Amino acid sequence: MGKVPLMLLAVVSLVGCATNNVATVDYGSEIAVRDVKVSCGVNAYINAAGACISEPILSSEVPLDATAKCKAQVEGRHWYSFSQSRRGTCSHYGGVLQWCELGKCKEK
Repeated sequence: MGKVPLMLLAVVSLVGCATNNVATVDYGSEIAVRDVKVSCGVNAYINAAGACISEPILSSEVPLDATAKCKAQVEGRHWYSFSQSRRGTCSHYGGVLQWCELGKCKEK
């Protein structure tokens, strides 16, 4: 098969994100992406895999979709991360205190 514009796949692969430039996908080999600009909107960032992730939040309760409870806290409330990779998680918040899943956190 030939190359197709990635813009056709952007709706499926980058939900919640916007793409501005064109890239191509070559079926039968690795994905070739070039000149793609992604924007996740307010309070989110693009992770190493290219997905839009919510920025860490300060909360007194564990958010249902949090993946880590960070060591840093303010007035008894901890920062919670939604990172999809363990590398770099809570790096600006003192590191990981506990890993979380489905609204519950466990000791590392």
